[in-house]
Amino acid sequence: MASSDGDQDNGSVTVTDPAVEQALSAAATHLAAVPGSVLASVSGSAPATAVPNFPIPGPRLTPGLARVIAVCNQKGGVGKTTTTISLGASLAEYGRKVLLVDFDPQGALGVGLGLQPHQLENTVLSVLLGQSSLAEAIQPTEMDNLHILPSNIDLSGAEIALSNEISREQTFARALAPALNDYDYILIDCQPTLGLLTVNALTAADSVLIPLQCEYFALRGIGLLTEIIGKVQKRLNERLTIEG
Repeated sequence: MASSDGDQDNGSVTVTDPAVEQALSAAATHLAAVPGSVLASVSGSAPATAVPNFPIPGPRLTPGLARVIAVCNQKGGVGKTTTTISLGASLAEYGRKVLLVDFDPQGALGVGLGLQPHQLENTVLSVLLGQSSLAEAIQPTEMDNLHILPSNIDLSGAEIALSNEISREQTFARALAPALNDYDYILIDCQPTLGLLTVNALTAADSVLIPLQCEYFALRGIGLLTEIIGKVQKRLNERLTIEG
């Protein structure tokens, strides 16, 4: 296949669109400025390489203290829910005890794991509002070591319900605290916005994973997301880092 300037394809992709190059450069600048982020390079012609020998995790006899990872991107359709389920299931297969948190009113995470979220009374919203305990709301799945804290459309009213709470950005961190000693990993599937719920997820998390499509519009939005992450680091959660 020929490249855009007529040269033959040599196995790598050369970016010649100035707009895409500008977006890549801006994304690199934003990511490099975030404390804790790992950014080796962002280049239009850099070939992708795989890890040659990924070590298989050894067995773990007792769970805790959980590492909390927020899977976040304000753009919809980039694979947040798929990433959360796949990563959670893989960790559970290796013997890690995993809690998946559905922080999206669409409830896709629960549907993907065989639940009927609209039929549930105890959800992440009832936990946030103190109407039920974590133990009452957490549901098992068909897979050993994999549990879910589900949500449904009721979560869409959470930002209004939490608006008068003291330290409202830390509401979820306080609610999640009792589960930290019971799990190895807690993965939060965030909704595609940068509102109060997403800030709550970032405040509760140790790190954030950003699913990203390799396209111009997806790259444009990463600057705003990393700006929000930087503000959360400075004001609410100093330990927050970017996983990738």
